[in-house]
Amino acid sequence: MDARRGDLIKWVSHHDTYEASPTGVRGIEPVYRYGVVLEVSHKKTTAIIAHCFDCKDTRLVILDTNFDYVEIISGVRNG
Repeated sequence: MDARRGDLIKWVSHHDTYEASPTGVRGIEPVYRYGVVLEVSHKKTTAIIAHCFDCKDTRLVILDTNFDYVEIISGVRNG
C-alpha cells in the first residue's frame, strides 16, 4: 500500500465478535476507524501517522500496514 499525505483511509481498530476454532481465535466483525494521513515515514514507508476522525480518546494514531489492515478510501493526486 502506498499511502500519501492527505489520503482518506480506514483501518480496523478492533472486532465486535470473535470466533474460536481448534486453530485459534479470530475476529469476524471488524470495527473501522476513519482518518486522513498526516505523515508517511521516510525510513519505513509502511509506517504512517493519521488524524482519526472518530476516535474518542486520541486524535493521532500510528499505523503500520505490515500489521494493521489499512485501506485507502480516497487518494491524493499530485499532492
